Amino acid sequence: MNATYDDKLWIQSSNNLVVGRHYILSATYSGILLDDMVGFYRSSYKDANKNIRWLAVTQFQSAFARRAFPCFDEPKLKATFNISIIHPQDVHALSNMPVMSTQIYNQTVGLIKTTFQKTPKMSTYLIAFVISDFAGKFINNTQLTPRIGKLYEVAIPDFSFGAMENWGLNTYRESLLLYHQNESPFATRASIATIMMHEVAHMWFGNLVTCDWWSFLWLNEGFANYFQYFGTAGVETGMDLDKLFVVEQVQDTFASDSSTFSPSLNANCSTVSEIEDKFDGLSYKKGTPEQLYSAWSNYSQSLPAGLSLSTILKSWTDVGGFPLVNVSLSGNNVVISQKQFLADPSESSNSQWYVPLTYTTSLERNFDNTTPSRYYRVTYDDGLWSQLASGLQKNNFDGIPDLNRAQIVDDLLTLASSRQISYSKALNIISFLSKDTSYYPWYSAFGSFSYLRERFLTHPTLGKPFKDHLLKLMDSVYKSVSFARNSSESYVEVQKKELALWWACYLGHTDCIQKSQDLYKSLRNNNRAVNPDIRSVVYCTALRYSNDSGDWYFLWNKLIQETLASEIILIINSLGCSKNETLLDEYITQTLNSSAGIIRNQDIGSALSSVSGSNPEGIEIAFNYVKNNYQFLIDYSNDTSTVLGILANVASRMTNETQIQKVNIYF
Repeated sequence: MNATYDDKLWIQSSNNLVVGRHYILSATYSGILLDDMVGFYRSSYKDANKNIRWLAVTQFQSAFARRAFPCFDEPKLKATFNISIIHPQDVHALSNMPVMSTQIYNQTVGLIKTTFQKTPKMSTYLIAFVISDFAGKFINNTQLTPRIGKLYEVAIPDFSFGAMENWGLNTYRESLLLYHQNESPFATRASIATIMMHEVAHMWFGNLVTCDWWSFLWLNEGFANYFQYFGTAGVETGMDLDKLFVVEQVQDTFASDSSTFSPSLNANCSTVSEIEDKFDGLSYKKGTPEQLYSAWSNYSQSLPAGLSLSTILKSWTDVGGFPLVNVSLSGNNVVISQKQFLADPSESSNSQWYVPLTYTTSLERNFDNTTPSRYYRVTYDDGLWSQLASGLQKNNFDGIPDLNRAQIVDDLLTLASSRQISYSKALNIISFLSKDTSYYPWYSAFGSFSYLRERFLTHPTLGKPFKDHLLKLMDSVYKSVSFARNSSESYVEVQKKELALWWACYLGHTDCIQKSQDLYKSLRNNNRAVNPDIRSVVYCTALRYSNDSGDWYFLWNKLIQETLASEIILIINSLGCSKNETLLDEYITQTLNSSAGIIRNQDIGSALSSVSGSNPEGIEIAFNYVKNNYQFLIDYSNDTSTVLGILANVASRMTNETQIQKVNIYF
């Protein structure tokens, strides 16, 4: 038997094997529970008495079941599994199936054996077990019995994924499952609801019906992402999830799919590293756009002769990137053409797609069928852009709905950043934002302003005019929100509040900064809790504009004592907001202090991103630390790809000439 580290096991038999004969391979093996959050690993938490409590858990997707037991670790090679776990009697074992029996295994040392029912045929990556002392609660509000008999939802303290759809035993990061009504932000509740729906959808899309190979992961994740929004919308009817889907899924995917190097949805993968790269925004979001699913049922019945649904779909699944649709007027005719949208104008492409088009006219003025959930950008000739600009300046934006305004903003600012139109033209058209207080156009605007912020804010001559212009533009939306918590506010109103306040404070809005500092001072001196929905704003703003290191240490000490996962994440993301370079150095050092155990491995990236992304002062501190401690980070996190991702994230924020030279030297 030859064992290598290429994820293959070669077995040499002593005699030739006979075709058609059944053979049984028996192997004795052992392993060590590591802290690397893949395979079969260990995690821990501190109980009420500050004692460390250990648990053993699994994370087998995509190719890590092989770390726990010998197997054909590929999604299409399904099998049934008979699972028994021997464990201490003061903890309990969970697995995919209900418990069949529990018996004493070794009374002397206090071991028991838990045996589970035989699983249906399933992929190895969906096998799971958790051995812990966790408490639980059984709820059956549906009176329905899942095919696998039950469904456990378990929060894991150390977890590399957001959540995992193990069949019958879903596992989550604590921040995506545990919610405190008075202390967690509304956004946490929304995340829990949508992520839970995503994992439940996998019971059908992924678990029951499984992709043949990881190249087609988007089929699993695209369907689950779709139901994450539209399934949850059937329960949480006031959260506007159908509209959030457009800006959070469709628009947010464009940036990572705007190059000639963008992989197709069906791009082949063979190594474990290539498989892991598939778990990106494209597989989850690009495979999700709403028209994909309605189109399957509608177009298949009405296609022209000689055109198949397969041909249409392959233009989207087998070709990377997406189209830019150009609309122009030629006399009384509308001329429509397409080319691949490319963020870098020096690139070129001949890719073409079958593009579903919807439109309205000044006579019909029906925007119901023009919701921008299609996966392409749109640009117009000068005359049409001018007419759009005039309409947007009219009362009620000439009837153009908020999602369409969001699309216009997103397309314009992205076209400007890719030098396909001028910024002066784009900024002139989106000047309607000065009277727009809807969340969706501002979500799109702030997303693009982030790109400009990192390039202009520290510029010696452009920085102040840039800030002044944005503050003037957002005056109305700032005045439409407040720091107070209002129980009648919808989820979208709360999201708008956090976004508008964060940007106003970041750009130096005096009133916003003062109110944040007052709330933080009241928290520190009088232990008066801050509204959870704006804590991210208050914490970050207070540290950003503070000259008192005690403010930073107060929040650091709060982190050490905190047990609520949603609050821990808020604090981690806020501690990097300080402009004090000594404190930022200490923060990074403490982040990687494994003996202290204050920040878990799963949150290292968030801490470093907080340092590099909150202020210009932190960018080079984070870059230098990652560069100088690269191997240590790999050893500490046991994950090269994660460290490369952290480094790339930090490097992407280095935008002046000196910083770019440093990046080029290192890479």
